[in-house]
Amino acid sequence: MISIFDCNDWPLWTEKYIHPMAYSENKNIMIEEVGPDIIQFPLFTEEFCDELISFLKTKKNTTNQITDYNEISIMDLGLFEAYQKAFIDYIHPYIYEHWRLASDTYWSIGHTFISKFDDQLKSNLGFHHDESMVTLNVLLSDSDDFEGGGTFFKKCNKTISPKKKGWVIAHPGSITHLHSVKPIESGTRYNLVSYLLDETIINKIKK
Repeated sequence: MISIFDCNDWPLWTEKYIHPMAYSENKNIMIEEVGPDIIQFPLFTEEFCDELISFLKTKKNTTNQITDYNEISIMDLGLFEAYQKAFIDYIHPYIYEHWRLASDTYWSIGHTFISKFDDQLKSNLGFHHDESMVTLNVLLSDSDDFEGGGTFFKKCNKTISPKKKGWVIAHPGSITHLHSVKPIESGTRYNLVSYLLDETIINKIKK
């Protein structure tokens, strides 16, 4: 039986776990700009989100990545291969469409992890930039499972969250979009956060 960790049958995996609206050939129509250079679009199905959260609840986090908010890498979860394929087929086209990237731009996946925010721990994160060119933030939880939270962008004085479970917010990670994470008032919220890197620029700097 196929699972989020088994992507050998990629067409079957995408049918089960990729949001039907993400298949649209006209990416520009699906992109919603919810702030200055902050976009959202559909990515994963609710089944993907539910299966991942169910797995996380049964897995004891034995990494050294526990901070004020629980965090575990998708590498440790064994989810990287499936996520990498999803990035190539369903995430990169949206990034390319919105930011009109040069045809030779090569993106790679940086630190990607699942974060858990709840009302039992200190659940906010102060103003910061990310070590990324673009940051992705996927909502994995039902909106009924928590109150509060969201990403506050100083540039537009606005708190933004993906509008539905399985949808993703994308924004520049460094320099222009200083942001913080609002605290959870009640319940528990899970997010998948991914840092995207522009390898084209990195390689030019190395030369």
